[in-house]
Amino acid sequence: PQARPMAMEVKIAPISRSTLFPYSERYLPWRQYRHYITAVIIGNGVANLPDYAFSECDYLESVTLGNAMKVIGGAAFADCPRLTDIFGWDAVEEIGVAAFRYCASLTEITFGNSLKKIGEAAFSRCGLTDLRIPGNVDEIEPGAFEENMELKSVSIEDGITFLDQTVFRQCENLEVLAISTSVNAIDES
Repeated sequence: PQARPMAMEVKIAPISRSTLFPYSERYLPWRQYRHYITAVIIGNGVANLPDYAFSECDYLESVTLGNAMKVIGGAAFADCPRLTDIFGWDAVEEIGVAAFRYCASLTEITFGNSLKKIGEAAFSRCGLTDLRIPGNVDEIEPGAFEENMELKSVSIEDGITFLDQTVFRQCENLEVLAISTSVNAIDES
């Protein structure tokens, strides 16, 4: 692989007092520079990231989410193979479909206590090794953590009542799956 010619940090701040992300998936002014972005800092006050916001950022290593970040859109950070650190999970309530898919260097995540929903394939094909899903999570969609080949241990705290059988599909090294007693059904279809 070629060395990147420069490094770039992207900082996103809300427009005036709005908590809306000031861009949409159709207009991302940094998109042409995605192969140079190494860090993303989302300012306090931004509540939503659109789908594909920072997907395919080949050199992205760290993401800092602001204190109001509630929704991470679908594929927002998908295909970021060097992403290792995500900070500021505290306010995140929803993680979209394939939000962090193919982030092979992402080995660890610490979800905040506001998280309610983890979208389909949100963390599929990452490098996760251990995982704790807090009790405030209501919904984990199918395939959310599938094909994490290094995943060895998962702990699901009280809160989840239903798991689709594909949530951890093809996690071939999974040794420990501690499921709380609140799970009363695992889909076998």
